[in-house]
Amino acid sequence: MPIEFDAGKIRFTLLLFYLTIDHSLNPLSPLIQRSMSSQFQPYLESICATYEKWWQLYTLTDAAGKEQQAKQAASKFDFGLMVQTVKKEERREEEKIERFLVLEGIRKYAEQHVLLVGRPGSGKSTALARLMLEEATIASSRLPVLVELRYWQGSIEQLIRDSLMRHEMPAELFEEALKRSLLLFDGVNELPSEEARSQLSAFRRNHPKLPMIFTTRDLSIGGDLGIEQKLEMQPLTEAQMQTFIRAYVPEQAEAMLRRLKDRLREFGQTPLLLWMLCGVFQQTGTIPENLGLVFREFTQGYERYLKDDVRIESDRAWWKPVLQQLAWVMMQGEKPTEFRVAIRREEAVRAIAQFLDGKVQYAEDFARKCLRDLQKYHLIQVGTNREELEFRHQLIQEFYAAEALLEQLRDLTGDKLKQNYFNYLKWTEPLALMLATVEDEALAIRVVEWALGVDRKLGARLAGEVRSEFQARTVECVDALEVPTWLKVKFLEETRSDIAINSLSKLLEDSEPYVRWSAAEALGTIGTEQAVDGLLKRLEDSDFYVCRSAASALGTIGTERAVDGLLKRLEDSDPNVRWSAAEALGTIGTEQAVDGLLKLLEDSEPDVRMSAASALGTIGTEQAVDGLLKLLEDSDFYVCMRAASALGTIGTEQAVDGLLKLLDSEPDVRRRAASALGTIGTERAVDGLLKRLEDSEPDVRARAASALGTIGAEQAVDGLLKRLEDSEPDVRMSAASALGTIGTEQAVDGLLKRLEDSDSNVRRSAAEALGTIGTEQAVDGLLKRLEDSDPDVRWSAASALGTIGTEQAVDGLLKRLEDSDPGMRMSAAAALGTIGTERAVDGLLKLLDSEPYVRWSAAEALGTIGTERAVDGLLKRLEDSDFYVCRSAASALGTIGTEQAVDGLLKRLEDSEPYVRWRAAEALGTIGTERAVDGLLKRLEDSDPDVRRMAASALGTIGTERAVDGLLKRLEDSDPDVRRMAASALGTIGTEQAVDGLLKLLDSEPDVRRRAASALGTIGTERAVNGLLKRLEDSDPNVRRSAASALGTIGTEQAVDGLLKLLKDSDSNVRGMAAAELLEVAKKYADTIAQHLSHLLTLIPTDSGQDVFRVILAIQENCKYYNYEIYQAYLEAQKVDRQTPQNNDRSPTTIYNIGSVGNLNPGTVHIEGNQIGEQHNHP
Repeated sequence: MPIEFDAGKIRFTLLLFYLTIDHSLNPLSPLIQRSMSSQFQPYLESICATYEKWWQLYTLTDAAGKEQQAKQAASKFDFGLMVQTVKKEERREEEKIERFLVLEGIRKYAEQHVLLVGRPGSGKSTALARLMLEEATIASSRLPVLVELRYWQGSIEQLIRDSLMRHEMPAELFEEALKRSLLLFDGVNELPSEEARSQLSAFRRNHPKLPMIFTTRDLSIGGDLGIEQKLEMQPLTEAQMQTFIRAYVPEQAEAMLRRLKDRLREFGQTPLLLWMLCGVFQQTGTIPENLGLVFREFTQGYERYLKDDVRIESDRAWWKPVLQQLAWVMMQGEKPTEFRVAIRREEAVRAIAQFLDGKVQYAEDFARKCLRDLQKYHLIQVGTNREELEFRHQLIQEFYAAEALLEQLRDLTGDKLKQNYFNYLKWTEPLALMLATVEDEALAIRVVEWALGVDRKLGARLAGEVRSEFQARTVECVDALEVPTWLKVKFLEETRSDIAINSLSKLLEDSEPYVRWSAAEALGTIGTEQAVDGLLKRLEDSDFYVCRSAASALGTIGTERAVDGLLKRLEDSDPNVRWSAAEALGTIGTEQAVDGLLKLLEDSEPDVRMSAASALGTIGTEQAVDGLLKLLEDSDFYVCMRAASALGTIGTEQAVDGLLKLLDSEPDVRRRAASALGTIGTERAVDGLLKRLEDSEPDVRARAASALGTIGAEQAVDGLLKRLEDSEPDVRMSAASALGTIGTEQAVDGLLKRLEDSDSNVRRSAAEALGTIGTEQAVDGLLKRLEDSDPDVRWSAASALGTIGTEQAVDGLLKRLEDSDPGMRMSAAAALGTIGTERAVDGLLKLLDSEPYVRWSAAEALGTIGTERAVDGLLKRLEDSDFYVCRSAASALGTIGTEQAVDGLLKRLEDSEPYVRWRAAEALGTIGTERAVDGLLKRLEDSDPDVRRMAASALGTIGTERAVDGLLKRLEDSDPDVRRMAASALGTIGTEQAVDGLLKLLDSEPDVRRRAASALGTIGTERAVNGLLKRLEDSDPNVRRSAASALGTIGTEQAVDGLLKLLKDSDSNVRGMAAAELLEVAKKYADTIAQHLSHLLTLIPTDSGQDVFRVILAIQENCKYYNYEIYQAYLEAQKVDRQTPQNNDRSPTTIYNIGSVGNLNPGTVHIEGNQIGEQHNHP
């Protein structure tokens, strides 16, 4: 039986986990219905066609008939993979963690830019593929553009253009297309250089309003580009893994699951790994011991099981060594820290030919044949630009690099391994894969010890990657490290080894809550059953965060034993324990918990009932429906809503059917059922709700009408129109509101009739609905309602007329400006302002002498209309006794901004009333004219601090150098708000004169020094650096903190030493600020700050240890190596090597065999790992 491996792009295979698309549909059909201009239609059709072809293209060439089978199975593989928001490491306080379906999450945060983080093979690229398909086939205002960062050629803009060109976007439309784009940047970790990362980061900052989604495999590889919002791909649950196995290998599924037992989580953490494991088991009937061996078995399948009648051009015996050599060469980039994920075909040919030279005849010709065969039948493919080759997944490339390194592992010294491999972040994954296949325990332990000598976190990671029988020794090495307890927890967690459980379980009893909390989190990460008992005890911890962390960990572990322990805790006397246990059981998602959770639906504590309802919704079993339906009658409103939400999440036929049945129950139950169906929002409920529009109980009819409005189904319109004639006013009101929500013009006639309803609430609701629909057909009816006897109706009618915005309404609204009801006058004024007609000015000016809130509305409207005729009247209102009227007038004058307005405002700066002066200053700042500067400078000396503050603000907005001296004096003001505003204004002005003045103030009083430092940071000039560095030694901690913040904002290399000193500051806030700013500086000056890594390690045992640890990780992330001294030793070794003839840069490049394959006779050449490659003399 041929092995069931996909011979196409592995990323596309993962679409099976997402796509629930009917592939009988032609994607070029009317699926593409968009509001977007037809000029982009060919682009959208190309996307659909390309992705549809992918489904056909990536099936085995020797597996005929598999395509239809795959299509039939696709729906089984839509697991609904989840993401969750990433906690900020520096915060231990409670932070809301949100969970979403992956597409839901990235869509939600795309506008503000979002980074999707996940392990290799977790489905990040596949998520973007599905998003491309969906965005191209649904109505959307955005053009999806997939930018594959591994094809970087020197410019982000060029990558985007290339992506658009591949899908038939005309060059003349590029600029317009970019404005409308939803940009999907795939593979931040695959960018080849720091320059590329800097360009991408700058592009993101320069286009803040363009929605963007980024993916990366690890925050320590490629960084986060300064993206605040991060989502992390969640591992498959045990239930998802079992579902996939049963779908992929149905005949062997139970046998495979029996063999896996409790190792399912280890192998099935990502869709890719689980898919590979299924392929291996399908062929061999065995479960490899570890992931490294899974990769080996998987890749060997391509050589072993290729059908005999498949004609190949080369010799398959060479496939593995050629792939190893190719991976090895691609692990070399322009710098020793960089690597490549794509290589030009001709470069690959030359590299392989040199490798094969002397071992096969016609080496270059054989190399071409070999690469063609590997492209057809193995794990490399042509890149997007057709001139490059790449491995089908980065993990595959890393595996072959690992195999290459393994062949020479015994022959390399510890120093050589440290310098050439261990020290580089790019080698971490290959090292992990390699160690899993090392069979010599002594060698495995030695490698881990070498790694610990490079970096302890790296060593901890590798300690958990050796074969399971070796881990007792390697994890012991980690446990023996002399480091603070909090760091010991992190290192043990990094091992992901069961051997670490005992030590971590002991730390659950630590006296420090933070240590207990971290240990619980670590045990959840490792996810082994051995941790369950200790975690269950921590559900009763006195510290809330520890209790929550333990519950989360138990939910993550999710074994039968954890479930049993949690089920017992559902009956605990402490409601917090019951609540946490319910939450954890919901995370596990096992149906075994349903009975216990159903009992909790009757708990005496509302919070517990809510938690149980949520958990049942997450589990999603129909068994919970009846209990949740009963909960709709709960006395607590929030419990009812949670039950309705859970029913909506379950969303099964039974849930909807149960609610529909309840529509025939008692009146109060019918009412709640109708509301719940509205919450669920399914169109299946429409028929049942329409029936309830005829209910004998008016409250039920009203709720049914509201629910139909929430669902928004047009098929409900006729039924709702009938309810406009209902005998009960509340029903008519709900029907009118629902029709407004649906927004169909079909409802206009019925709603116009209701404007004459005998009940004022119905008339009001009808007026609001007509305003929402926005048709001019409603104007006459609404104008009549301006004379309604009920003020609320009149106000709603006026608001609706303003929303419709037609001149036809102006005359009627103008009359209402003289209405006896002040509320009516106010609403009419607001509506006329919305319409924006100058015909309203005279009437609005009269209203400036009316009631306060009418004056306020009139001033707002005059500002919106923006006519100079309003200036005098508005100037008078600056003296208004009402604060809001005064403020509204000032805002309106600022908006109008004419010379006449300026003259009047300047006079008001001399007014005897402080609040008039204050508002005049505010308005002049809004206008922004330099004519106001002299008057505002005088007001900096005003006796009232609010006036001084507003004058400073206005001068900052105007931005003139003439204001600098006056603002500098205000930094010594007796009022802190004035000082703050003066500093901010100086920062905004940002001139040389301002900088000189601020630098002088760094020697003033403490509070002035602090404000001056802050202002200098806002300006961001490097001229301030020396003065700020001195202030890092200020006697006042607030000054030191401000200076640190300013230096971080400026981002200068000179600041590094000073900020490093502050990590030992006596004030924790200063230390925290210094660490935060060093994180930013590290992004720009990684090489400079890396020199201090050894010094930083000495600070780990101090009070600033946790801050320092984050700084160390940031430095390593940005410089791409772990240990500065080892990196320098490598560079020195390279200088020596370059002095030898075989390593002269001017000599022809030589690529040597990585091991003993073939009959290579190296002669007098001594082969070292760093000598292998082309063009670059480093690994």
